[in-house]
Amino acid sequence: GTTKSEILLIDAVQPVTTPFSITKTASFAMEVVFIRSKISAIGNRAFKGCDSLEKLVYDGVGLVTIGDSAFENCTSLSDFTVKNSVKSIGKNAFKNCASLNKITIEEGLLITKIEDGTFENCWSLTTINLPNGVSWFGENAFKNCAMLNANTFDNIKFSVLKKNCFEGVLKLKKLTLGKTLQVVEAGVFKNCKGLESVEFESEFNYSTIEEGMFFGATSLQSVTLPSCVTKIGANAFYNCTALKNCALAEGLLEIGESAFCGSAITVVNIPNSCVKIGKNAFAGLNISTLEIGERVCGWWSGDNFLVVESVYDLVNVLKGGRAITYSAPYVLDESGFIESADSRLPKIIVTNSVKGINAGAFNNCT
Repeated sequence: GTTKSEILLIDAVQPVTTPFSITKTASFAMEVVFIRSKISAIGNRAFKGCDSLEKLVYDGVGLVTIGDSAFENCTSLSDFTVKNSVKSIGKNAFKNCASLNKITIEEGLLITKIEDGTFENCWSLTTINLPNGVSWFGENAFKNCAMLNANTFDNIKFSVLKKNCFEGVLKLKKLTLGKTLQVVEAGVFKNCKGLESVEFESEFNYSTIEEGMFFGATSLQSVTLPSCVTKIGANAFYNCTALKNCALAEGLLEIGESAFCGSAITVVNIPNSCVKIGKNAFAGLNISTLEIGERVCGWWSGDNFLVVESVYDLVNVLKGGRAITYSAPYVLDESGFIESADSRLPKIIVTNSVKGINAGAFNNCT
């Protein structure tokens, strides 16, 4: 009774795998596939590249495994139902399914992981009802799922977030991170341009805001980091153009390179616990107030100079900023000797931390 030009009826005991009896040419023409209950697995790459496949129907009684890349590049597939008999969904299973709009997951599904690249580049995916037990998200798991509903992850207790797992999920608006979080890799919320708020629960105990974690989250306006955070990685809040406030708690030890570069922060208060600030950490900001703890390297003064207190220096930390358009008044080498001084400074204070002055350190200071 169907009008589709190609129908494949699969009824076999063995899994559906790449060397199945369908030829590669025939597989491209399939539009509808019916799988009966004797099939226990859709194997690795079983339907990869079937760009005409629009629908797969199976009764769900026997299917247990959906293999790696099983439906990768099935660019016409529009919806898919995961029955509760399924125990695992492989890496890249639905990668590049550009027309995939809806994933329906039956109640009772017991999977806890979304593997690497499972839904990567599913640009049209709007709906997936993840079970509450899912907490582990692989590398690129939902990367570039730009249309995914904002509330998709509201009830999820994150435990493992692999690299770029939610990069480009544009409609994600709010995020709650709690005590269940164990592993975070770089760029997990990169370019989540709709992300407006990040809440850290009181029992949150993860110590690092990882490299590029919120890179390009252009709607994020305010963040309060808990005291357990000891390190902010490179580019963590890079180009968060709406970010006006990021409260840094005592206990923070390190701020990475370009961590807040391109944000809208005007008041910077570095806690006394901090001992290292990376290059360009606050570059390009229109800073009105800058307070830096004594252990870092100094503090801003209204007389256009910076007092350096240790071998750590602030070279380029504020590069391009309105309040400070240059770096430290002098640069110390590893032995505590002055290597060079900024010729534009009207005044230089040499502190007790300086052990000596190298030849030519003050050349061109006119």
